[in-house]
Amino acid sequence: MRWSLLLLLLLLASCGSGDHASNNRVILPGIDATELLKQCSRDAPAMGEKAWVPTDAEVDALEKALPAALAASSQGRKVNFSALLEKWQRQYVGIIRGGTRYIYGNYFPAEMHGDILEWRKAPLVACDGGPKFFGAEFNVSSGRVTRLDFNGTIGGPS
Repeated sequence: MRWSLLLLLLLLASCGSGDHASNNRVILPGIDATELLKQCSRDAPAMGEKAWVPTDAEVDALEKALPAALAASSQGRKVNFSALLEKWQRQYVGIIRGGTRYIYGNYFPAEMHGDILEWRKAPLVACDGGPKFFGAEFNVSSGRVTRLDFNGTIGGPS
């Protein structure tokens, strides 16, 4: 009993170490792309011809370009997105549309982690929630965020 408790405590302690920003993201398999693009209270890009799995380096490029795109968006300026990579959980899928590779990112507040236990395994679709819940499309070859869509609220856009 003591050993199992000690093992459990060591396991829990190890979960808190490492790069918090990359612990808050997951690259989902291509089979999840269609479901992730079916958002409830925001638009999302079209699926296109097929899905693909982006690399960590390609997702890193999206995350590097995202703050400037958010700052340029009127909806994005309504939320304090400082510490974006630490305070938001992110799901990514790759889509090919018109022969061009895109990465779609689904973003939601990390503070919801206790409520959303399966976010690493399945696409998260949140209805309402305001602009803290958003999606971003990134063109891999141009290195640019090409689309941002923000959730609304029950009373309309926030």
